Amino acid sequence: MYSVSNVYQNAAVASARECRARVTIDGKVITDDGDLRKITYDRGDGKKLVGSITSQKAAIELIDRDGQYADISGDVLVEIGLTLPDGTVEYVPMPPLYVDHVDTDKAAKTATVTAYDKIQNTGTIKIKALSNITYPITIKAYLAAVCALCGLQHDGGDFLGSDRQLTEPPNFSGEETCRQVLGQIAEAALCNGQLDREGKLSLIPVWTQAPESGETARTEKIAGRTMETGTGDKGPDNPYTLAGVAPVKTMICGKNLIGLESPCQIGSSVEGTGSATVERYNNGVTLTMPSASSATWAAERLWWPITAGTYTLRVKMETNDSAFTPNLGVYMKKTLTDTAEALTTVTASGSKTITVGASGYIGLYLHLTMDTGNTGARTVRYYDIQLESGNTATAYEPYTGATVTLPTLEPLYGDGTVSDEYDAATGIETRRWKRMELDGTENWHLSGTVETSKYRPTLVLSDIVTLDSNQVLPDIVCTHYQTQTMYNSYRCTTGVSMDTTASKGMAVYDANYDTNSLAAWKSYLAAQKAAGTPVTVVYRLTEPVVTKHPGPHLRVMDENVMFDVGINDEHGPINRLVLSRDPQGDIVYREDADSVASRGPSELVISNNGILDYGAEDKRLAVIEDLWNAIKGCCLRSHRIKWRGDPAADTGDILCIKTAGKVYRSAVAGESLIYNGGISSTITLDLPGQTEATNTKGGLTIGEAVKRTEINVNKVSGEITSLAQRVDTVQVSASAAQAKADEAAAAAAAAQSAAEDADAKAAAAAADLTTAKQNLAAVTGRVDATEEEVAAAQAAVAEAQAAADKANADAASAQAAADAAKQAADAAQADVNALAVRVTTAETSITQNSEQILLRATKTEVTTAINDIEIGGRNLLPRTGTFDGWYKESSITFETDGEGITIAVFSELESSAWRTLANYASDLVLPVEMLYGNILTLSVWVKVEDADAFAALSSGGIYLVAAGCASRTSLTRTKWHTITTGGLRTGFESGKWVRVSYTFTVEDETFFESGSGDDVGMFYIQIQGNTTLPFSIKKPKLEYGNKPTDWTPAPEDTENEITEAIDKQTRNISSQIQQTADQITQTVSETYATKDSVQETVSASTELLSDSFTVRLEKLQEKTDANTASAEETREQFETLSQYMRYGDGVLELGDSSSPILLQHKNDRIQFVLSDGTVQSLWTPTTWELTNLLRFRLGPGVLVVQPNGSISGIKAVD
Repeated sequence: MYSVSNVYQNAAVASARECRARVTIDGKVITDDGDLRKITYDRGDGKKLVGSITSQKAAIELIDRDGQYADISGDVLVEIGLTLPDGTVEYVPMPPLYVDHVDTDKAAKTATVTAYDKIQNTGTIKIKALSNITYPITIKAYLAAVCALCGLQHDGGDFLGSDRQLTEPPNFSGEETCRQVLGQIAEAALCNGQLDREGKLSLIPVWTQAPESGETARTEKIAGRTMETGTGDKGPDNPYTLAGVAPVKTMICGKNLIGLESPCQIGSSVEGTGSATVERYNNGVTLTMPSASSATWAAERLWWPITAGTYTLRVKMETNDSAFTPNLGVYMKKTLTDTAEALTTVTASGSKTITVGASGYIGLYLHLTMDTGNTGARTVRYYDIQLESGNTATAYEPYTGATVTLPTLEPLYGDGTVSDEYDAATGIETRRWKRMELDGTENWHLSGTVETSKYRPTLVLSDIVTLDSNQVLPDIVCTHYQTQTMYNSYRCTTGVSMDTTASKGMAVYDANYDTNSLAAWKSYLAAQKAAGTPVTVVYRLTEPVVTKHPGPHLRVMDENVMFDVGINDEHGPINRLVLSRDPQGDIVYREDADSVASRGPSELVISNNGILDYGAEDKRLAVIEDLWNAIKGCCLRSHRIKWRGDPAADTGDILCIKTAGKVYRSAVAGESLIYNGGISSTITLDLPGQTEATNTKGGLTIGEAVKRTEINVNKVSGEITSLAQRVDTVQVSASAAQAKADEAAAAAAAAQSAAEDADAKAAAAAADLTTAKQNLAAVTGRVDATEEEVAAAQAAVAEAQAAADKANADAASAQAAADAAKQAADAAQADVNALAVRVTTAETSITQNSEQILLRATKTEVTTAINDIEIGGRNLLPRTGTFDGWYKESSITFETDGEGITIAVFSELESSAWRTLANYASDLVLPVEMLYGNILTLSVWVKVEDADAFAALSSGGIYLVAAGCASRTSLTRTKWHTITTGGLRTGFESGKWVRVSYTFTVEDETFFESGSGDDVGMFYIQIQGNTTLPFSIKKPKLEYGNKPTDWTPAPEDTENEITEAIDKQTRNISSQIQQTADQITQTVSETYATKDSVQETVSASTELLSDSFTVRLEKLQEKTDANTASAEETREQFETLSQYMRYGDGVLELGDSSSPILLQHKNDRIQFVLSDGTVQSLWTPTTWELTNLLRFRLGPGVLVVQPNGSISGIKAVD
């Protein structure tokens, strides 16, 4: 909220208010008592969670009798304000704009000036113009550079991730506009962006949440107080502590101010001499106590923050024992550490009025007692508990409330009369007190006393309040000394006082330090500081210090200011965050698994964000934790509210909507503010509903891995265009439909404007009616009023009532017409959108020329795609899905689960013995160098039959061991390291698979601390059991890093299958290349098609490639399984493989050896070569070269290389 005076705030919520406005255009001031007729100011988006960068717009309607405004241009400043009680006007400036265009109506003699802010221009400037950036650079600095490029200025504020380093250029092609890049920066910070009132770009966090703990206030304005804590007489040997109010959140509640399961409850405990069980639910508490041999009692004690005032408490009580009288005590504390003071007691269902004298905490003690010799359990239930303002009990309503986080503030101090204050609505912090810890380094001097040989250490404080020397001084408080008047201090009374003899400050008299030397006094202060008990003072300031904290601020709206309230679905609480790469479906995510299981997923998905995901390495894992911690549990309520409006409100302000006794929490997102003599506003937040949840399955099947390879190979070969094939041209003219949509939109805007005018007239009529009623009451209240005066006043009321009724009816009718027009406009635009689905895949392929290759195909990506196909960490252990070749004891058997994964079953034994499963084979052990200097994680899935029996073991269990041996030919274990510190015996569930994992660091050969011998060249993993109890294991995984990822087989395990699949796909690619040898890129015209036809065509075209790719792979797998015993057929298959894929001298060559064109993969390039060895085209990490190409077809045109080396363009002839 913009910083306005308290007088303005009071005027803004007054029942009657005088609104004013003025605009300044190119230096010319136009006022509402001159030519200014109406202002419509639109700001914010209201339709996007995060990442929107919105331009603000004003439509300014002027009276234009002589055409003077037809050609007006320049900067625009809109100011809207209120007339204050003293007759002055306090204006609120809106962000600076500029004139875009002027529409004149000569018949009506009006001119409408349309103005935008500078964000409007950022959609035309491409990010490729950004130069001279040195990496690494912080995201905040990068944002400032983008702003400078497009003529903006960042406000300099911090945001989530603002200090994070970009180590290399973000993942942008260069064709993105500055507005799109700014949107991605905002999205990466979980913000939206717009210009503030100074015209600077501000990133506004829409999502905010309350912290898990901390003191809670109950009001928008939080006052401080100074609290001293200690026992006995305060003095240097018995210091007290000083504390202030340190709220971290404020609670805005509905009618019922206390909720038994609400976040506003800040303390609870069960106390007493008896053992009681407590069941707490939404509207009540039940206490139960068993039989007792002696008198006992118990009480549930609950605390909530509260402000001074009169309240009514109502409660219902039930008990199973008529001999027992329930007892609910009401208590009060100023602070949670104070002793509770009893306010009243309630002993039967009903209500009671309570007076709270000062802000603090109210407590309810819900009692249950047992008499000596009670033989049965006694139960008492307290329910429908409601605390409400006022002295009248009303019907029970469940608690609703919203918790709002406050800025990080230093504690607020005060004496009950003069206090520090924080206004959550404006963000204004007012400091009237100052806390100071003394350490002896201050500029102390000596001042005299009534005795010439005694002195007082004195400190000049220029900002301390000036008081009369004889005044009682509550305006300075100290931890180690009582407060004294200057008069008593001068007469050598121990304590601290304010000094006004020579200069303003404080003086301390202490007989231990009253000599004419300051050395001992300064040493004492330094010692107290070092001991953690510094001498601390809190003193009152001469002038308050005011600080304005940036938004978002708090705005509470109730039915006194709202005309029409529409509360829609809640978005959240967010329980899943997904960072996605599309269209691959490559995701990383974090979630609250319990919330997802109980509520279903409510997720925020961020796709293809070039700030969060760039470069060769996957940087998403490095940022997702900070994003998840900021977003988890957040929620907003969609809404559409018409209200009185206030230009001081800011987009992003936290919104608490109080209606029908309930409170809903949301944010000011989109707003249309109208001034036409009065002020009205419509604020909206129309968030999208939850779409289909993201598939978060972490591992990839072989088919999914091959599909990923297909995408990457197509990127490398430049043939991703084949996925679209030849889309049949469907020429659909959308111009007529667009014209109709524009016409409908204009009609809807006009209807909405009429509806808003009608609303304003209705509001004015309501005000007139109120005035007439007040006048009637005044007349009838006069003793000397005549019958004529009374009749005239009554007639005025009747006339005003009729006018108000008509105005309300007109407003309702106009709004209905506007809504209908809006629906028609939306339908027309939807038709246009359906007609104008651009074939983006084809459009992408046609732009794959020497200047516009947007797909990245670096060496790292290609290598990763072909050789390291996996999700999560690479499994270092071989054959963990089958245990083929693994060593096992005879008592271990193998089974297969429903997924085809082998399970190792450790059967039950009669006596305990060591049993081992290990990759203990010459072709399975691994080089020990893979361990040294790394952090590794070993995980395995375990199922035990009896978890209780395992937990009862005193020794033994399941062990994970890294064993070292000399070489592949000398496998005897010489040294080893037990990764589990002992046998695993706990953490299991009977009959259920449980994943256990251990992270360990291997510095060097000292890792193998057990055993003997120094010749350790290889290692293997042993999974051992030393127990008679049965258990099973599957899916062991050894990987680098400190976080276990989903199990995947080692890449070598599926190398043959993937290689064969790649070969099949390569033949498809080679076929496509052979068919288009003289035209590398197929011609795709810019087309329009319906959405369904595009989907059908692309789907059918994709199948042409994918069917033979995936189906044949499945058939090959079936054949491999069915013909394992046939060595001859296997040999023939490998001969076929060699025909289509060859490797030698560091070159991987794909394609039939007799084909006229082949694909070669070298360490530093990928290239197409002709059968005679001529390189036709090649790709490196930074270039694409067409080295032996005479013709290059691009759509309807052909580029031809002439004999002299020049290039000419001709029209293509089919």
